[in-house]
Amino acid sequence: MLKTIKTHSLVASAALTSVLLTSNVAHATNFSTFASNFTTSIQDFPKVISAVSYLAGMLFIVLGVLKIKDHVENPTQTPIREGAIRLGAGGACLVIPVIATAAINSLGGTSTVTQSSISALSF
Repeated sequence: MLKTIKTHSLVASAALTSVLLTSNVAHATNFSTFASNFTTSIQDFPKVISAVSYLAGMLFIVLGVLKIKDHVENPTQTPIREGAIRLGAGGACLVIPVIATAAINSLGGTSTVTQSSISALSF
């Protein structure tokens, strides 16, 4: 039963991700339309990454608290390091969007992709 729920949740999350990352217009006739389509489709990608990071962080923190609770109830079977590792991983996941934004802004860039920033690229 748990295996089928896990399989269905993986399929549903993959379908949701593919829907969120697809663009309305699929054909590009020249570089200008390609750049326009690219900026349109990638505009919400950082928000998706942030949402996934926040959800993973909350999940790790809840699992860490549960492992620490298991350690308190039975210290010989569950070491405290398992809970501490999950809490650390959860904290790291919660901080990823903040660190990424700070790194982008400190390097002089902007955290959004615009048409003019792509047009300024030369190949």
